[in-house]
Amino acid sequence: MIFAEKIAQIQAQPEHIRLRWMYGSITVCMIIVLFLWIISTRMNFYRVQGSSHLSEEIQKQFQQEEQPSLEELLSQPEQPLR
Repeated sequence: MIFAEKIAQIQAQPEHIRLRWMYGSITVCMIIVLFLWIISTRMNFYRVQGSSHLSEEIQKQFQQEEQPSLEELLSQPEQPLR
């Protein structure tokens, strides 16, 4: 109940004091949001760096396999769509 008592105490203060509490609360909340955003951005960068290694492996495998030429693909009969 300490939190509820503190809110009641702040509500009893003059308006300029309540505004200070409001701006202070907004500042603290925004700092927390920015901190979490920075952490999540760094985690995404690490994932992208890890996936670039994986994409290089996929490209190597793709280059090793023989792919049909455009002429071969065009000469194949069309298959009906399902």
